[in-house]
Amino acid sequence: MRRTDFSAMGPASVLQLVFGVVALLAAGAHLWLWRERRSEPAHLWLAVAAAAVTVISFGRAAVYEGTTASEIELWQRLMFAASAPLIVGFVRFSFCFLGEWHPRIDRASLVLAAVGAFCALATPWVLDGVAYEREVPWLGQRYLEIGLDPLGLVLFFSYGAGFCYLIWLYGTHLGRLEEHAIPIFSTLCVFAMLGTNDMAVTLHLYSGVYLLGLGYTAFLMAFSAILIRRFVRQGEDVERWAETLQRLVDERTAELREKEIQLADGQRLATLSTLAASCAHELNNPAAYVTSSLNRLAELWKRGRGEAAGAAAEAEELLAECREGVERIRTIVGELLSLARRSDGARERVDLVAVVEGALPVARGEARFQAEVVTQLSAVPPVLGDARLLGQVVLHLVLNGIQAAAAGRSPRPRVGVETSFEDGSVWLVVRDNGPGIPDELRPRLFDPFFPRRVSGDRIGFGLAVTHKIVTSHAGRIDVESSAEGTTMLVELPAAKA
Repeated sequence: MRRTDFSAMGPASVLQLVFGVVALLAAGAHLWLWRERRSEPAHLWLAVAAAAVTVISFGRAAVYEGTTASEIELWQRLMFAASAPLIVGFVRFSFCFLGEWHPRIDRASLVLAAVGAFCALATPWVLDGVAYEREVPWLGQRYLEIGLDPLGLVLFFSYGAGFCYLIWLYGTHLGRLEEHAIPIFSTLCVFAMLGTNDMAVTLHLYSGVYLLGLGYTAFLMAFSAILIRRFVRQGEDVERWAETLQRLVDERTAELREKEIQLADGQRLATLSTLAASCAHELNNPAAYVTSSLNRLAELWKRGRGEAAGAAAEAEELLAECREGVERIRTIVGELLSLARRSDGARERVDLVAVVEGALPVARGEARFQAEVVTQLSAVPPVLGDARLLGQVVLHLVLNGIQAAAAGRSPRPRVGVETSFEDGSVWLVVRDNGPGIPDELRPRLFDPFFPRRVSGDRIGFGLAVTHKIVTSHAGRIDVESSAEGTTMLVELPAAKA
C-alpha cells in the first residue's frame, strides 16, 4: 500500500478497512460459538464467509491505496480467490440456516469456487493487465484498477448469479421464517442494492465506490444477531427443559417411592400371614382363661348369700385374671396393628434400638418352642428413615433367623440381634446358628426374579424387599454364611445433626 499512516488514507480505503474489521470480529465470534456447540455448523460456515469478507475488504482498501499495476493486480487476484470460500460459506450457511439441503447447488458452488480460485491464483486469464485510473467523485479519491478479461467477467457474473440464487432462496422462505422475516428481507434488499452498485462500477457504468463490503457486513451482522439470539434462546430452552426434566424425575421418583411402599406393604402382609398361627395361639391362651374365669364368675353368682364372702374373694381373683388376659390380648393386637399399619414414606430421625425393641415381641411369639432370641442392643445415634419400614427389615431378618435356627441341627437353636455404632454408621446384626445359605443362592440372594424354593420362608421374596428398603435408606446389607450359621449385617448412615 502507498501509505501506512491511517490518518492520511483516503475515505474509501478507511471505509473498506472498517468493513474488514467488523467482518473479522464476526468471524472470530462465530468460530467461538461453533467450538462451544459443534452441533450448529451454521456458525462455522458463517465464520468462513466472514473471513472471506475480511480478505475482500482489506484487499479493496489496498487497491484504493495501491500505486503500481503489479501491486494492484496481486490484491485483485487475492480478492477473486477469496470469493471462492465466500460463495461456499454463504451457500452452506444458508442451507444450515433454512434447514434444507440442495446437493446440486452445493456441488455447483464447490466447482465454481475451485475454478475461480485456481484461475485467480494460477492463470493470467482473470485480469487483462491494463490499469485504469478511476475516481470516487463524492469521496474525492482516485485509484488504479486492473480491468477484467472475458474469463474474469464470466466468473464475476457467476458469483453474482450465485448470490442472486441465495436472495431468491431466502425470499421463498420468508413466510416460514416469520419472526425474522423483516430483518432478513431488509438485509436482502440492502445486499441486492449494493451488489447492483458494485456490478455497475465494475462494468464502468458510472464512477463510484465499491460498497458490496457493506452489503456483506450487513448480511453478517443481521444473521449473526439472529444466530446469537437463537443461541441464547436455546440456552434458555435448555434451562427450561432441565427444570421440566427435574420435575418429571421428581414425579417419577415419587411414583417409584409409592410403588416401593406398596411392595413393602405387600411383603408386610405376607409376613403377617406367616405369623397368623403364632398370633392365634398367643390370643387363644388369654382368651381361654378369660372365658373360663367368666364362666366361674357366673357359677359364683348363682350361689347363695351365705357363701357370699368366700365367693367374693374368688370372684376378685378371677376378675384380676380376666383383666390380665384382656391386657395381654390388647398388647398383641397393638403390636400387630403397628406392624400392619401402612407407611406414608415420611423420613424422620429414628432410634434403631427402639425399632428393634418394638419388633421383637412379635418375633418372640413366632420363636416360642423354636429358637431362643437374645439381644445385645447398644445405644446408637438416630438414623434418617421410616420407622415402620425399618421395623419390617428387623422383623423379617429375625423371622428368617428363627426359621433357619429351627431347621438346623444345633441342640440349642439361637438367634442373636445386635446394634452398634462404628465410623459414622449404625449397624444392625442378626445371627443364627442354622445350616447356612447354599452357595448357589448367595450371588442372587436379593434378586426378586430369581426362582427358588426353600423350606418355609428362609430365603424368598421378602429378602428382596428388605434389600430395597435398606438401599432406599442409603444403606447396604451384607451376608456372611457358613455351615455354622448365617449373619445378616445392615449398615445405615447416622442422621446428621
